[in-house]
Amino acid sequence: MRFKIIYPFIVLFFLHISGFLCANSTKIQVLQYETKQPVQYANVCWQVVGSFEKQGNTITNADGEANISSEAGSAIILSVTCVGFKPVLDTIQIQQSMRIYMEEDVLNLEQVTVTGTRTPHVLKKAPVLTQLISEDEIRSVDSETLPDILNVEIPGMEMANHGGIPVMNVMGLEAEYTLVLIDGERMAKTLHRTVDYSRINSANIERIEIVRGASSALYGSNAMGSVINIITKKPKKKWDISANARYQQRNEKNHTQLDLDNSDDDYMIDYFKNMDRQNLNGNLSVGYSNKGFYSNTFVNYKTHDGFVLKSTKPIEFYLEEQDLVLTDDELFSAGVSGFKDYTVEQKIGFNKGKWDFGLTGSIYNHDEYDFSPDALHDLYKSYRAGANAKYKLDGKSNIKFSHNADIYQRFDYSEKHESKSKEHQNAYHTSKLTYNTNLGKHTILAELENLYEYLWTDDRFGGLPGSKTTNHTVLVLQDQFQWVNSLTFVAGIRTGYHTTFDFHASPSLTAKYSFNSFNFRLSYARGFRSPDLKELYTNWSHLGMFQIIGNEDLKPETNNYYSFSIDYVNEQQDLNATFIASYNDFKNKIDGLWTNNDQEYRYVNFSEAQVLSIEALLKWKFHKDFKLKAGYIFLDSKKSVDASDLSIMAPMAITTQLEYRFVKDNYQLVANLSGKITGEKEVPGTVDIVDSAYDGYPSVVKYPGFSLWNINVNQYFGKHIKVGLGFRNLFDYVSPFATFNTSRSPGRKYFVSIGYRL
Repeated sequence: MRFKIIYPFIVLFFLHISGFLCANSTKIQVLQYETKQPVQYANVCWQVVGSFEKQGNTITNADGEANISSEAGSAIILSVTCVGFKPVLDTIQIQQSMRIYMEEDVLNLEQVTVTGTRTPHVLKKAPVLTQLISEDEIRSVDSETLPDILNVEIPGMEMANHGGIPVMNVMGLEAEYTLVLIDGERMAKTLHRTVDYSRINSANIERIEIVRGASSALYGSNAMGSVINIITKKPKKKWDISANARYQQRNEKNHTQLDLDNSDDDYMIDYFKNMDRQNLNGNLSVGYSNKGFYSNTFVNYKTHDGFVLKSTKPIEFYLEEQDLVLTDDELFSAGVSGFKDYTVEQKIGFNKGKWDFGLTGSIYNHDEYDFSPDALHDLYKSYRAGANAKYKLDGKSNIKFSHNADIYQRFDYSEKHESKSKEHQNAYHTSKLTYNTNLGKHTILAELENLYEYLWTDDRFGGLPGSKTTNHTVLVLQDQFQWVNSLTFVAGIRTGYHTTFDFHASPSLTAKYSFNSFNFRLSYARGFRSPDLKELYTNWSHLGMFQIIGNEDLKPETNNYYSFSIDYVNEQQDLNATFIASYNDFKNKIDGLWTNNDQEYRYVNFSEAQVLSIEALLKWKFHKDFKLKAGYIFLDSKKSVDASDLSIMAPMAITTQLEYRFVKDNYQLVANLSGKITGEKEVPGTVDIVDSAYDGYPSVVKYPGFSLWNINVNQYFGKHIKVGLGFRNLFDYVSPFATFNTSRSPGRKYFVSIGYRL
């Protein structure tokens, strides 16, 4: 009886609470403008009109929906942002349901970039010209490696093959003039003065930022030609879990089942299997983010089979002064080693109130299997660890401390004894104390940085194990001055003490002027590159063929870099066109010089070298389903004829991509056709290897132009499943010459992939 009396009051109580909640809850749904599909995990920030204290933020769910709970008020101001879409700012009445439509950010103009000035800017307002490759564009190209991604994005990038090692030349300059960063930090190098690109997994890249030209004022040595900054992923929702696997057709079958059946040597059986490993790539990423804390774990495992590039035509040396052609009858071949490797990366952080902490770490292990059955192979390992802490002093200033260590090692691994012997170790330890503040129209950056480098080799410093070190302490100052809305100046200088070369200074100045749909940029920068420890101290016999000799009297390289660019943006037509002209003038450039009848290769300073480049880039969504990207570059390089280049870039190259996107209900198809056309080039030749009577006579080897094309199709089923199919080198191009200056592609190969994302 008592329950019957109380029951109506209970019902009334819950109805009252329900009505109260509804009265203070506002529901929105965020949809894509063209496809009407939900925009998942968009960030929704809100504020009650007239009350700064009544504000909050939330994230849309898998259906693009979000609920906003607030106290009574007349209206709410909404700001909705999501990577890959243009931001939306709108007003909504409390208790009102609303659909918000977001347009795709085709030109990446709303993405935040940090590399050009080391301070965050929306790309369309960045004072320093920056090319950004988004995660969506990386998925569309569907390439496994960083060089493969950049090859179709940067016309001024060309891969070379130095002793079986892939080397990336950019903007007419060798690999040591391009600084490759991971999350803004340096990577240790191989003995070929380049980074190990296999350490960088495309599945873990959130975006790539590229700054052309000398950036030594901000980044120091090696940033004389360009900076490529790889930004790795952070979780975008509470649980951000993805996994994918990829199989590619084998490049070459080196051994048959009969070889395995006829062998009773366990080592030889393993050798046969290692040379013919499957081309597999698997990734797992587990991310968690909640209440300011985030964690992301990334694991990658990949294998690759070895193959041999074989010349089908002899190399011809042209002696223009003698009007003579000499033919080298020997047909060269070059082996590309197979490998297996794994990477484990961990990133954790906490952002609450005025504090922002972060820790990163990674382990990398790479076994590389050559073609020699000598029971030895190369083993590469790297370890990376970093920590940073950022404190917001007030609404306009912050201070940050960071330390990053990167260690890269090479071993001889004995397969029969399962033991290893260290050959090489390079390590960077970088500490930074950075202060940022806004003072009216000025954005100031001041940084104190210390870079310590360590290099150990088993026999390259005079035939005995030994190590060399160097330390570089610098002060960086930068002022970004917004004179008027349409005119911005960025001035910077880097100065400090190097233990080998005393004090130096690298200034830079950029002016950006905006007029209607055009941005004009004029830049000057003075670059700096200290000779590396290998160039200074090496004294090593290369397989008994010749001696490589360092030079402790080397001077630092410097360059004066000038550039002018015009950037046209039409957001209504989704069109972005950029023209860049630059001139790079080097002093004391370091190169190799053959001496003592080509028995010695010595590092020396040459007086000067120049690189002129003219580049054009285009990005255009000309139809609701089609997007076009294209690039063109012309390079003119000049330097001493005595300098010995292992490889030289072609003076002309064209890149192009055509993307088609189809969406219907829960199905999406993305097809991408990409290609690169590389022009013919002339490389100085050593004609004396054909006829010693012409020793010292200038000659060139002419390499014909070629093109490589890729096509891939990715299909997305529902919210979680992706299936991919594609071809690399669609038209089956194989270079007729197997040298440093040719394509490494063994021909057309297909691949299939499958992925899942929670």
